Amino acid sequence: VPALSYVILIENEEEDDPLSMELVRAVRALQDKREDFGADHVEVASLLNYIGTILFHRRELKSAILFYREELKLEESLTDEAPGISVSVTYNNIGRILQELGDLNEAIRCYRKALKTGGAWGQCASNLVAKRCQLDESSDMSQSSVNLFSTIWYNLGLIYDRMGSKNEAISSFKMSLELRQTLLGRDHPDVACLWYNIGTLQMETQMLGQALRSLQESLRIRKLGNAPKDQGYQHVLTTLKKLCSLQQKSGLIEEALVTLSEMAELHKQNDAESDLALSATYRQMSELQHAKGDVREALATAHRGFEIMLSSKTLNNPDSVNHMKGVEEVVVSLMMIGSLYHEVCDPMEADDTLQKVQGFIEMMLHQFSTAVPPSVASSLEVIRFMRSNRCAPMA
Repeated sequence: VPALSYVILIENEEEDDPLSMELVRAVRALQDKREDFGADHVEVASLLNYIGTILFHRRELKSAILFYREELKLEESLTDEAPGISVSVTYNNIGRILQELGDLNEAIRCYRKALKTGGAWGQCASNLVAKRCQLDESSDMSQSSVNLFSTIWYNLGLIYDRMGSKNEAISSFKMSLELRQTLLGRDHPDVACLWYNIGTLQMETQMLGQALRSLQESLRIRKLGNAPKDQGYQHVLTTLKKLCSLQQKSGLIEEALVTLSEMAELHKQNDAESDLALSATYRQMSELQHAKGDVREALATAHRGFEIMLSSKTLNNPDSVNHMKGVEEVVVSLMMIGSLYHEVCDPMEADDTLQKVQGFIEMMLHQFSTAVPPSVASSLEVIRFMRSNRCAPMA
């Protein structure tokens, strides 16, 4: 560290940005404190931590670790008592850097050490009894400790998920959830995020019943609207999509239709252009209605989705970034409508619909040529086959 300190001064003394100037000031203060008090002093430890934090914000991660590790050795040598919260903070800082550097096993070791050395709250978290720990709301240290340990468990969850250890990830996120609820209450957006992460992992591990409850709780909180407005819409929509996927996977078709109806209403209320998403949602509803045998209802719903796209800005503005996605949605919707007309024994309407989509595709290929998605171009042969006399009765 002393040698690195001199290198830092040489590299940054001529710099005039605020972070470099503060780094130089802190390194000089560290040198002065070492001369005045010696290497083993609490103020030296504090400056080592501060310099490590500046280097972390400058993304000089390996240098930051050196200062944090030096501080850690000093902190542990300065007292004969059990390590306190400051040691946990330093272990957490080192863990964060190792996590970003991809050294996941060593990051886990540091995070576990942070929990173990964190005093009463750390032991509380380590022993998975956060609910029984009493948070003194008047104590800033207690609240900051809970926030620290909740973050550590959250980071452990991310690491275990990245390593493919889904059950360990779920357990870690649950611990973070318990601590977050203790600190922030049950209706905070951070709590909704944790429920969503837990539900997603439970889906991946086939714990479908538990996943359903987790995602429903996440949705309940997000509907309260406590998140910033620009985030709230997307958060609720993301949760609804995941919930709908789970309901379909579990065979809960009626419940999935209700969820899709909520998604449709959300798209209608959104100020941004959402015609493409709304049309796709109606098409999904139509597919589910068809799956449960309500063919005429499926046909009506498919028509609603198609009519939305027909008058949409996305489809009628060739310069729109989503124009070709709109073209694709129109083709898929019309093909579905044509097929459904065959199912309700109306071959004339079916052929008329398929003729429209055939003409539409040919027009798009003529106007936009290579810009047309391959899926649209390949649909042309399918439509021609569906319109043939030998195919029509089975379409």
